[in-house]
Amino acid sequence: MLLSEGQMSDALPPAKALLGDRGYDADWFRKALVDRNITACIPSKKNRKVPIPHDAALYRQRHKIETMFGRLRTGGASIPATIDAPEVVPEIRIGC
Repeated sequence: MLLSEGQMSDALPPAKALLGDRGYDADWFRKALVDRNITACIPSKKNRKVPIPHDAALYRQRHKIETMFGRLRTGGASIPATIDAPEVVPEIRIGC
């Protein structure tokens, strides 16, 4: 699994499937996925006249990642403040 930033839609990594939110629902992006033989699991935007089906069971698995980052943002993790050099990767402690 590759977890990417939201602006990564321009440079697609090699993959078998892509789980994306409604922000990735664009015809040009779906065509780029098909051209690279990547299966799209993207729900259609609300304003799409003809909704494109997606694997709802697979899409529901996104909540695990979303929940983890939600916990990180709301104080479920702490990052040490003693980082001086930019090349040091911070340690993240996840609280339970």
